[in-house]
Amino acid sequence: MKLWKLDSETELYDSFLLIHEEDSKKYIRNNFRGETVINWGEVAIRTSRKKGKTDCSSFGSGVPIFSGEAVNLLIDLMGENVQVLPLKHENEELYAINVNKMIDCIDFDHAVVNRDKDYPTVIKEIYQYAFKVELISKEHIFKTPQFKGSQVYVSDTFRNKVIESNLKGFKFHLLWDAKEGAEHNLKQKNVSDEPAFYKNENGLSFADALRLIEAEQAVVSREWKIQKDKQGNTLLGEKKVDGNYSWIKVIYYPPVFSDYKWYVVERSEI
Repeated sequence: MKLWKLDSETELYDSFLLIHEEDSKKYIRNNFRGETVINWGEVAIRTSRKKGKTDCSSFGSGVPIFSGEAVNLLIDLMGENVQVLPLKHENEELYAINVNKMIDCIDFDHAVVNRDKDYPTVIKEIYQYAFKVELISKEHIFKTPQFKGSQVYVSDTFRNKVIESNLKGFKFHLLWDAKEGAEHNLKQKNVSDEPAFYKNENGLSFADALRLIEAEQAVVSREWKIQKDKQGNTLLGEKKVDGNYSWIKVIYYPPVFSDYKWYVVERSEI
């Protein structure tokens, strides 16, 4: 059994924005946190960057947007774990997906986490995932209480259905493999990025992180690392399963980066 974090390829496909900014506060900001949305109105969106038709986008982390085709193909797997909420778009059939199935399934006896030093019950980051198999073995999409506003988890069956159906724009980050257990998860850790090596335990805003990058520092958050290379180019790295980073030149930053806490770490040799 494998578990994946759902994401979207916003850099390769169309992106969307709300037409009316007030709809963010009214419908988005205080919803999509693992509970049923009671009041949903006519939420109008527009294509903000056109690159290619997509079946999966998002309003930041934790609020997926699916095409009508994706909903039709995946609804049997999602079932009552989600609300499918219509969005109004000039040309596309699109839906906001509210994942309202919450499962407290992270196995903290085996997970490696970074806790807030002042509030030990607050989880700032998980570096090595472990899950309670008995709670999720029959679930294909859900959230956890610890990250109810930011992360959506999906099963291998869900991911395989997306791939087999040739749906576009979906992106999956492997978090956990039950068969390989801790040995697999440890490969995802880069020792220079472990909590013990963090130079700022409380985390930085993205704006502050950008200023440090310009000052030749390196910062990390979740699977992402940003720094300048030896030629002075700003690079964005995504951590791979083997613990190394795949680097690209920064063209733009995903909006969700503004929601993350960032930490100063040792620079990579690039």
